[in-house]
Amino acid sequence: MSAKNISSVFLAIILALAGCTKNSNGPESNTDQGVNDLLVDSHATTETVALFQNLLKIGKSDKFIFGQEFPTDFRFQGGLNSDVDQSDCKDVVGEHPGLHGSDFLYYLNKPEDEKAMHLNAVKQAYARGAVVTFDWHIIGQNSSSFTIQGNESLLQDILQNRNGARAWFYGEMDKVIAIVENIEFPIIFRPLHEMNGKWFWWHSDDAADFKTLWKMFVDYFRGKNVHNVIYCWAPNYVQNEDYFKYYPGDDYVDVLGLDAYEPGAAMSHAELFTVMMQMVDYATVSGKIAAFTETGNRSAYPDQRPRFWTQDVLNPINGNAKVRQIAWVLTWINSDWGGASSNSRPFIPYSGMDNIQAKIDFAEFYKDPHTLFEADLPDMYK
Repeated sequence: MSAKNISSVFLAIILALAGCTKNSNGPESNTDQGVNDLLVDSHATTETVALFQNLLKIGKSDKFIFGQEFPTDFRFQGGLNSDVDQSDCKDVVGEHPGLHGSDFLYYLNKPEDEKAMHLNAVKQAYARGAVVTFDWHIIGQNSSSFTIQGNESLLQDILQNRNGARAWFYGEMDKVIAIVENIEFPIIFRPLHEMNGKWFWWHSDDAADFKTLWKMFVDYFRGKNVHNVIYCWAPNYVQNEDYFKYYPGDDYVDVLGLDAYEPGAAMSHAELFTVMMQMVDYATVSGKIAAFTETGNRSAYPDQRPRFWTQDVLNPINGNAKVRQIAWVLTWINSDWGGASSNSRPFIPYSGMDNIQAKIDFAEFYKDPHTLFEADLPDMYK
């Protein structure tokens, strides 16, 4: 047995000692535990509470889960992929990521066959034991975009209940709630992310406006008796900005996240870790989870930085005992969208990639005992 497998077994034993019995018939209400004081949702399902507790334990260990957005749904060569047993990650290292990312945009604004494919992908990821997380790029009212261009007044329209925007907003949430209720199993939900960036319509220079919108969002979900959601708040890294500027409060957040691309290039590791250590410190004292909720290199990987995953992610995290308390790291979609877009590049290696050094580097990242892929995870739901 490899050192990686031995350490994974040891972690599984630790997590199992504090576990509760998994419900083989799907999630049930948290009546056996009563009202919990761990989560934003005090009536979260038993499996949801167990997932949160196990993520807390991973955060307190010296390990973190590796995740990717749509790992089985898209391949860099070939695009959309309906074969849930395959992924670019599995092609290169033999396992899927331990964290499966998805986006409700693809469940509301795509053809029916693609919606069904994504839904099947998350259900199969859960069945295999992966952790599932969702974000949501919300298309604006009377718009075809989730950017602030063309949606400049939407946030205020919702807050001030004008132009039918609030009813529209609640209606969009109802569509997502129906999906969340359909899948039943626990998810980590990261809505309204990167709110401090100036690119999404939910951004406001007045942080109080965003906080109000976030609370409306969470309150609406709770009011609809949705009990399988862990709520993740994740700003974008902005140099010299207060990390907590847009923080809506402990009663509305389960996971403290941070999105930061090009670590070691766009910002130094020291600059990034200054913020991440604040995030971890606060998560520790407030009973929250800390996570690196989006990262990657959009401009120089793999050609100029083939060793991105070890030199810019793994080694710096391993070298900082506090930052190592994050529960996961998630990167973006492997898909060649075509054209010269910065997103038309892989975020991890794929089987047809010519850059051998990048493949070797990612294999080192995978083999490191501090990284957890799908097969390394204990039962996260008990």
